[in-house]
Amino acid sequence: MAEYEYDALGRRVEKKIINSGDWDCTYRYYWDGWKMLEVRNGSDEVLKQYVWSLRYIDSPILRDENKNSDGDCTDGADERIYYVADVNMNITCLTNENRGVLERYTYDPYGNVTIYNADYSSTRSTSSYDNPVLFAGYWRDVETEIYHVRHRYYHAKVGRWVQRDALEYADGMHLYQYAGSNPIRYLDPDGLKIEICKKPADFGIGNHVFFWDPVKKKGCGRTAKSGSSGKDSAHTEKHRKGSVCKDVPGSDGHEKCLMDNCEQHANDGIWLPVFNDCHNSLTRALKKCGLCKDLPFGRL
Repeated sequence: MAEYEYDALGRRVEKKIINSGDWDCTYRYYWDGWKMLEVRNGSDEVLKQYVWSLRYIDSPILRDENKNSDGDCTDGADERIYYVADVNMNITCLTNENRGVLERYTYDPYGNVTIYNADYSSTRSTSSYDNPVLFAGYWRDVETEIYHVRHRYYHAKVGRWVQRDALEYADGMHLYQYAGSNPIRYLDPDGLKIEICKKPADFGIGNHVFFWDPVKKKGCGRTAKSGSSGKDSAHTEKHRKGSVCKDVPGSDGHEKCLMDNCEQHANDGIWLPVFNDCHNSLTRALKKCGLCKDLPFGRL
């Protein structure tokens, strides 16, 4: 059994599990955005620290662990492990500083994990290195065998989310479906996404395009104004009404990058049709965030 506490953003900040009949085993979590940086115990002693890659929100590089209870993870008695992942961000093995494999993992399509020793000669019921980062880089709770994926919990044994989709029917009629029932091809690190929407341009010729965040109910895109900031880039539900929208492929986990980049740079430079308009603005933001640069809608 376990008891969890969360902050106002939905990030887990504390976990308590039963130890010898009492709720006296406590873990506290410290975050930078949606990336967990540090784990401490109930006495506020550092237990583990994580370093994450910039390429993807669920891509860990390494973990340092305090092995001698001295309050840090930096001396020779402590342990550093490195994460190795495949193209779907599944953690496939842990290695040490000498590049020696410590533990290996395999998965079925929906994320049920099998844990092996270094040479695949035997399996383990739990990680010998207390590693919770597994399928798609998600955090797996060993006490429930369920993945904690920010806004929702994912149950690999049934291949479904435990909670309803916050976007309701925006992604289909199945509110608990994971990755469009195609987990080999798609990821869903938070169950959310960004859309690109189009509507007729205000001056009557061509299409105006903009980003739309369906959870926060706000959008962003270039206007015909020129300037060095995105202060005039805000789009509201008034703009969204009557628009045709499509999901940005791969935008799960990149929502903040896309919206922040748009808000800061949407109206950079002099507005010029074809050369520096709303289409160019979204393309630049997609490129900056490492996503497909082809927009689903043309100018006409």
